[in-house]
Amino acid sequence: MASDNQLQVLKNFLQAYFHQDIESPEAALQALIKEESPHYLTEVVTAATSFLASSLTEDEKNQFISNHCDLYFPALNQSPVQWLENVVQQLQQALPTSSDG
Repeated sequence: MASDNQLQVLKNFLQAYFHQDIESPEAALQALIKEESPHYLTEVVTAATSFLASSLTEDEKNQFISNHCDLYFPALNQSPVQWLENVVQQLQQALPTSSDG
């Protein structure tokens, strides 16, 4: 189960990067990857992974994600959970492969 701190990290991430003023979700994600530290990206991945693996129902997860970002998921042809899983995968791919190389 995601801790309260992890839920706050995820909520802040969604609200900060996926709001009504972004060009597109893809552009916002690329800007995030370019601008944020690996430490922050790791923190977001950890929080999102814990959230996705939590005992919340699929509907509860979809509602949480929808409530904390301004994306129109039908236009993305994905549920909020599917979208977040994709974001996590992209963030993981953007992280360095070794901790301190």
